[in-house]
Amino acid sequence: MGRRRGYLIAVEGVDGAGKTTQARLLVRKLERMGVKAVYTCEPSDSPVGRLVRRHLRKNLGLSEESVALLFAADRLEHLKNFIYPGLARGLTIVSDRYIHSSIAYQSAATGRREWVEAINSLAPEPDLSIFIDLPVETSLGRIGMKKVELYERRRFLNAVRMEYLRLVRGGRMVRVDGRGSRSEIAERIIKVVMRRMR
Repeated sequence: MGRRRGYLIAVEGVDGAGKTTQARLLVRKLERMGVKAVYTCEPSDSPVGRLVRRHLRKNLGLSEESVALLFAADRLEHLKNFIYPGLARGLTIVSDRYIHSSIAYQSAATGRREWVEAINSLAPEPDLSIFIDLPVETSLGRIGMKKVELYERRRFLNAVRMEYLRLVRGGRMVRVDGRGSRSEIAERIIKVVMRRMR
């Protein structure tokens, strides 16, 4: 495949952490600084990604293991069709979710972290992975969960957050405090990015 010339940044966090907003703001900030940057997200628009989106919207009754495999397959398609070509052209690609989302969410869902790592092993680590850390209570307030779903979701998202923090401790991600205004969080993120891209 050859040496990548671009730069891959992943923006990660639990549901409601503001990933999409911050990933888009980061692209705009980088462009204003003269960096050729593009936004992308997971699941992608590939046929596999569309199936994942449909499952997330309607719950198609798939097992957690099947969902984990679909996310991994979608990522490989996304790498082949969008990320690798963009990196080869020297672009900075900002991805709203990437490999660490799979590791955090699917490890929490299946309880099989080593297996989740193994099925995602063909996807390279990003050059920089940012974890927007937000208390689960705050994220639940942002996404407006129904009371019936709240207890289970809180437990699950706490497990996901613990998986992300494990990745931070292992040096695979950089933690950014997700509390405060959009602009405060964006400022924290751009500082991390500029330190790493120098």
